[in-house]
Amino acid sequence: MCRLFGCRSRDPGGVSHELFHGANALRGRAASIPTAGAWAGTKAALPRVIRSLTPAHGDADFEKLSHFVAAQTVLAHVRKASVGRVAMENTHPFQRGPWLFAHKRHPAGLDRARGPLEALIDPSLRPELRGETDSERCFLIFLSRLRRRCDLEDADAGSATSALAETVGLVREIAERGVRTRARRS
Repeated sequence: MCRLFGCRSRDPGGVSHELFHGANALRGRAASIPTAGAWAGTKAALPRVIRSLTPAHGDADFEKLSHFVAAQTVLAHVRKASVGRVAMENTHPFQRGPWLFAHKRHPAGLDRARGPLEALIDPSLRPELRGETDSERCFLIFLSRLRRRCDLEDADAGSATSALAETVGLVREIAERGVRTRARRS
C-alpha cells in the first residue's frame, strides 16, 4: 500500500499537521508497512526533492523537514515496494526539471510490461531511466507525450492535461494487454 499527500496553496504554508498530527496523517497511516518515503516541496522555480529509505514513522529527517518546509506546493509519498526493490532510484517522486511525478497503485498487468512501456518513451529520455518501477516509466511516457506538444520547461496546464490523458490511455492499454496475455496462458 502506498500513501500520497499533495497540497497546493496560494501562499507558502506548512504541512506538519497533515503529515504528522492530523486524524489521517501520512506518517501514522504508513507506520505499519515497510515504506520508502519521499518528500518534495516547491518554493523556488524548481522543486526540491528529498528521499529516504527509512519508513516514515521512524524517519527523524522526514519529521524535521515537515516542520521546516513552507511552500506553495508540497508532495509527499510513502511507498510499500511492490515493483522494484527498496532503493533510492525507485522512490517517488520522480523529478525532471519542474516536473514531479508520484502515484498510488498501478493497474494489474504492468508488472511484466517493462518493454512495451519503454517503447513509448522518447529515445532521448530513455537514458534517464534509473530504477525498476513502472512508475518511473509512466513518468517518462508522460514527459514524452508532453514534449510532443511543447517545451517541457514552458508547458501550460492544457498541454499537461492532454499529455497525461494520453499517457493514462496508453498505459491502460498496455496493462489490459498484459492481463489478457496472462489469462490466455492460464
